[in-house]
Amino acid sequence: MSPEESPGSEPSSEETEDRQHRVFVNLAAAAFLLALAIAIIWVVMSLDARRKLENCLNSGRRNCEELAQPAGSGG
Repeated sequence: MSPEESPGSEPSSEETEDRQHRVFVNLAAAAFLLALAIAIIWVVMSLDARRKLENCLNSGRRNCEELAQPAGSGG
């Protein structure tokens, strides 16, 4: 068994750099997926609001602007 393969030996600087690079890439991928999920949720909510507005207008109602406002907006 060589010194590089022994279980108690310190990892080489190349192995450490490789591990740090993998951790960075994994974190970057996780951040990208989180941003993508947030964007998808926003698009779905926007489409739903437009669908509700269209249904309201098609039914002949006149106060559809109130329904088109996002739930959390105060104005």
